[in-house]
Amino acid sequence: MTGQTMVTRPMRPAERQDRIRDHLIRFGGASCVQLAEVFSVSEETIRRDLAALEERGQAMRVHGGARALTAKGMPHIDLRVGAEREAKEHIARLAHGLLRPGMSVFFSGGSTALATAWEARHHPPIVATSVMVDIMIVLAMGGQTDLTLCGGQFDQQARASYGFEAMEIVSRRVFDIAFMGASGFDITRGLLGPTDHHLQMAQVVRRQSRKFVVLASHTALQRSDQFSIMPISGIDLIVTDQPPPSAIYAMLETNGVEILY
Repeated sequence: MTGQTMVTRPMRPAERQDRIRDHLIRFGGASCVQLAEVFSVSEETIRRDLAALEERGQAMRVHGGARALTAKGMPHIDLRVGAEREAKEHIARLAHGLLRPGMSVFFSGGSTALATAWEARHHPPIVATSVMVDIMIVLAMGGQTDLTLCGGQFDQQARASYGFEAMEIVSRRVFDIAFMGASGFDITRGLLGPTDHHLQMAQVVRRQSRKFVVLASHTALQRSDQFSIMPISGIDLIVTDQPPPSAIYAMLETNGVEILY
């Protein structure tokens, strides 16, 4: 029998760029040399692909390679889930310990809230509300049944809803406890976030919650960000993975904020 040679269709640039972005998200980043080997093209081709991805806000070029970004410059949720994993899992276990059967619970978007949902997926039975699709999926797969996903304008990279419609749903509910992620903190400006959407959500959720809980790694408590989304006086509890720096600790205690680590 005569052997036949299979002809492989060359990958189109747009298709290759999509796969490059998927690779960056999965591994957190890659060098041009690695990408050239994976996709069997030249390093110059990879550099052009990375430039195109950067122009679309889907990657950030760094020396010798690139890492994945969302359109707004924040790391993609898949990448954030893998960052500081041990700290987030520690925070999630502590946060899970705050839950009691039948509680009405709000989960903000973000990787630490997602880790907390993973801990809460089986028990105790709760009434859960979130703007993040992944959180609802995790809770549903674990067996939680009383779930509400807030609709609204959808952020594909964060896989979460925001805007008027989402906040309208939140404003009609009362939560026993609300878990809010944090990207930054300031001893005078309080909880910080990257967009005005985070500001709007934090304000609405605070009004509807009996206990407002911030989930933040010790590194997040020492970072800055663009928007002041909640004053220290609006925070009931901070769950973190290590004791905060002394200046932050003292300010939190002065304002009556509990600290769990």
